[in-house]
Amino acid sequence: MSANLQQMISGSVPLSPRHALATPGVDQTPEGQIAPVVGALVSQYATMMPKASRTPDAIERMKEIALGILRTNRGLMRVATSNPMGLCNALLAAAKLDIDLTPALGLAYLIPRGGEVCFQLSYRGIIELARRSGKISKVYAELVFPGDTFEASRGTDPHIAHRPDYFGAERSDEQALGVYAVAVYTDGTTDFEVLSRDEVARARAVSKVRSGPWDDWWGEMAKKTAIHRLAKRLPKSREAAQVLALDIGADTPTEPRIRIDARPVAPQPQAMPALSVDPSQPFDPADEGEPEFKG
Repeated sequence: MSANLQQMISGSVPLSPRHALATPGVDQTPEGQIAPVVGALVSQYATMMPKASRTPDAIERMKEIALGILRTNRGLMRVATSNPMGLCNALLAAAKLDIDLTPALGLAYLIPRGGEVCFQLSYRGIIELARRSGKISKVYAELVFPGDTFEASRGTDPHIAHRPDYFGAERSDEQALGVYAVAVYTDGTTDFEVLSRDEVARARAVSKVRSGPWDDWWGEMAKKTAIHRLAKRLPKSREAAQVLALDIGADTPTEPRIRIDARPVAPQPQAMPALSVDPSQPFDPADEGEPEFKG
């Protein structure tokens, strides 16, 4: 990693969209500028991944997935080029958690927000992290609709009984009465979280993500909110706990940044070219399009 970017990571040099200057002889297209950055970051952060995921093929695949995501989202590419620090944070989170960013898997997303690239877990990603503890056999979430038979009990015999009425009233997101999430431990015990529609609305009101996914995929976001709250009580690694605490996709009212460890990690990748942004084309927040979100 270049000394300049290392200084940015350590915080000794402020990073802004106009910070870096063009490097002569380097492809100045957005993809040409960001490709060596992604390559160098993935190569460095791969050392933080589990040994089984550090193979050359796995590292190359992570690079191609990250570049593919950027290529297919013009707003995301522009934000990453303007502010590589956010991309550093997002790829670091993915590497530490060993989360596959393949969009089809729906475990996590790279989201343009607030002028930087953010790492966002889906509820499927939260479930994946819980399962890795070895103490959880199953985690799931369901919506409750008019006509369903639903009972939730706490006290000395906590349980949920839900009998859906699949052929009754319309089962659309707009008709949902609430949502619940259940975790089944390997010893057969369970834990659950139940949220009414009003409680989901209050969680949305304090979330950084108030539109976009919520408008298009309310049911998936409601499930994520329930699972996110349940996950606070589930066993997890220290890294998973940190990312869940910072996750902005559910009921978190603030958006703190993941801290980057600036200590050298061997082997050091070759120096990467600095990025440039054409000042004649100022950054337009309207370009920050949300990717298709499915949980």
